[in-house]
Amino acid sequence: MQTHQELVKGVTTGSFPSPISYNLIFLTATLISAISITLVMILRRRIKQSLSTLKLEMDASNMKQDPRRNEVGKND
Repeated sequence: MQTHQELVKGVTTGSFPSPISYNLIFLTATLISAISITLVMILRRRIKQSLSTLKLEMDASNMKQDPRRNEVGKND
């Protein structure tokens, strides 16, 4: 970051970050935000697909495991 510092006219001591430094900071923040939002959207879509597949598999396995399920209450 030493390369992206400038002296300011009228200030005798110290150096300050250059405008390029601020642009790089905001560019990096924007890229990280955009990538994060994209990943969240992809993960939500995959989670929804996984949950629907899991629900279908559970329903199918419940039908196979308990064949007497329809007979409950017939002996009364």
